[in-house]
Amino acid sequence: MAIQPIDYSSAGLQALQGGLQAGLGLREAGMRQQIFDQQQAQQAKQKEFGLALKSAWESGDQKSMVDLIASNPEQLQTIQGLMGFQDQQRRQAIGSVASQLTAALDSGNMQGAAGVIQSNAETLQSMGQDPMELLQQLQQDPSSLRKGADSMMLLTMTPDQVVAYKQKLEDQQLKRDQLNVQMRGQDITARGQNIAASNAAQRLAFDKKKFNDEMQQALDIANELKAGAPKLSVNMEKALDAAVGGAATSRSSAASMEELASRWETDKPTSGIFGSAQSTWNKMTGSDTGLRDLRIRTSQFLNSQALKYLPPGPATDRDVELAREGVPTNMDDPKLVANWLRAQARNEKRDAAFNDFRAEWISAQGNPGQAKTAANISGLDVKKGESFASAAKRYMKQAEGQVAGSGQQQPSPQATKSNFSNLWGG
Repeated sequence: MAIQPIDYSSAGLQALQGGLQAGLGLREAGMRQQIFDQQQAQQAKQKEFGLALKSAWESGDQKSMVDLIASNPEQLQTIQGLMGFQDQQRRQAIGSVASQLTAALDSGNMQGAAGVIQSNAETLQSMGQDPMELLQQLQQDPSSLRKGADSMMLLTMTPDQVVAYKQKLEDQQLKRDQLNVQMRGQDITARGQNIAASNAAQRLAFDKKKFNDEMQQALDIANELKAGAPKLSVNMEKALDAAVGGAATSRSSAASMEELASRWETDKPTSGIFGSAQSTWNKMTGSDTGLRDLRIRTSQFLNSQALKYLPPGPATDRDVELAREGVPTNMDDPKLVANWLRAQARNEKRDAAFNDFRAEWISAQGNPGQAKTAANISGLDVKKGESFASAAKRYMKQAEGQVAGSGQQQPSPQATKSNFSNLWGG
C-alpha cells in the first residue's frame, strides 16, 4: 500500500491547530505553576527570614543579626523597603542617629544619649519610634536601648557594608580570644610563681605549724573581706585572695629572716665551718633548699607591685639595692650577712603592707582603679575618685615609719654597696 500524502485540507489543518493549541496550553499552564511555586517559596523564605530577624532583634544578639543579614542580602533590601528606607539619604540619616546614640551609650554619656533622641525627634517619629518612649527606655533599660540602636544601624547598611561589619566583628573576637589565651598563660605563670614563693616561705619558716595556722587565718580573712565587699568579679576575687595570701607569706618570711639575722649575729658562722655557701645556708635555715628559697623570696619582692609604690629615701633605696645584689655567698663577715637579712625582712614587711592595703581596697571599692566611694582603708582616708596608685603611694609612705622603726638594726653607713660587693657571688 502506497504511503498517503499528508492531508492539508481544512479538516486536517483544524486538527493540527487544535493539537498545537492543546500543547501550548499545557506549556503555559506549566509555566504558570512554576511561577506560582517560586512565589510561594519566596514568600516562605521571606516569612522565615522575618521570624528569624524578629527573634534576633528581640534577643539583642548582635552576632545573630549580622550573620542573618549577611547570608540573606536580598532580604535586606526588602526589609529596608518595608521600613521606608528606599531613599539613600534617609537611610544615612537614620543610620547616623543610631550610630550617635550607640556611641553615647557606650561611653556612659546618658545626657548625650538623651540629646541625640531629642534633637532627632522628627527622624525617629518618621520611622515609627516615639521619642518620649525612647527617653523613658533610656532611664529604665539603657542596655536594651543600646541593642535596639545597634540593630537599627545595621539595617541601614548596604549588603556590602554588612559583610565588612561582620568581618570586623570576627577580627575583634579573634583578638579578644588571643588576648584571653595570653592572659590565661600569664595567670598560670603568676600562680606558679606565687606557689613557688609560698613554698619557699614555708620551708624557711622555723615553726611550720605556725606558718600553716597563719595561712589558714589568711584564708579566713580573705573570705571575710569578700563577704563584706560589693559584688566582685571572678578576677577581683582571685586578686583579693592573692593579696591576702601574699601578705601572710611575706610576714612569715620577714620573721624567718629576722630569726636568721639573730642567729648569724650570735653564732657568727663562716663558710669555713660548714663548707660551701649552699651548705652554710642549708645549715642555718634547716632546709636543704635554703639558698634557693632565699633567692626565690628576694626575686618575689623585686618583681612585686609593692616596689613601684615605695617612698623614695635612703632607707628604702638601700634595702632595694641590697636585694638586687642577691643572697650573699661569702660568709666571712657574719655582721654584714645579718644586715642583709634584716634589709630583706624590711622588704618583706613592705610587701605585706602593700598587699594588706590592696586586699582592703578591693573589698571596699570592688576594683583596682578609682575609688567609687570615700572610705577609710587600712587607716588611710581615701576620697571618692582617687586612684589606687595615688592612695597606695600615700599608704606606703605612712607604713614606712612602722617598717623602719620596728626595731630592726639598720645597716651602718660603712655597709655601702662597695663594702657589700665583694660578698656576693652569682
